[in-house]
Amino acid sequence: MGVLIQIKQSKKVKCHGMFDEEGKIRLLLEYMDGGSLQGACISHEPSLASLARQILSGLSYLRRRIVHRDIK
Repeated sequence: MGVLIQIKQSKKVKCHGMFDEEGKIRLLLEYMDGGSLQGACISHEPSLASLARQILSGLSYLRRRIVHRDIK
């Protein structure tokens, strides 16, 4: 999780900190308008393609700087 704090990319949600609460790790993240990815119901193909491109762009950025062993 420390990596999340160190990453400097303009398009990612900023992580302001993390703490352990009753054995669970909590992240203090920047607020982003637009709702959650989980809550998004994307049935419009161009919107889905745009979202996929954004996710893949983020993974590409991380891959250049961090070794990933298990991305699902």
